[in-house]
Amino acid sequence: MAASNQHQQKDQTVDIHAVWLDAHVYDNEDNKKAQKQLSKNFGRCRLFTSTKECQQVIDQCLGDTTFVLIVSGQLGSEFVPKIHENPRYSSIYVYCQNIEAHKKWAYGYSKVRCFLILYVFIIVLFI
Repeated sequence: MAASNQHQQKDQTVDIHAVWLDAHVYDNEDNKKAQKQLSKNFGRCRLFTSTKECQQVIDQCLGDTTFVLIVSGQLGSEFVPKIHENPRYSSIYVYCQNIEAHKKWAYGYSKVRCFLILYVFIIVLFI
């Protein structure tokens, strides 16, 4: 099933954008490939390297835009507890190398949908 960047909800269109928060989001070609695919699927993929900047930009967005968050395990442990109750975030995907370590902090956050260890999973998940 293809990911859509718009949802029909009570006769209103809701825009869904991808947000990728990772201190190393710009560091390699694999991430760039995944970003390109996310931009195709969501119309927009916003990239952030700091939690503060990410939250400021999301807070300033107007309208009914909702966000799918892809976050590194390291920044996720700090950021997810702060934003989990925010209805603008529809789901959270943790991109990490050590799933067992990050499951510990993510346990109990219902919006955390899965853990991704390879960029290709990001591409496949949102096709």
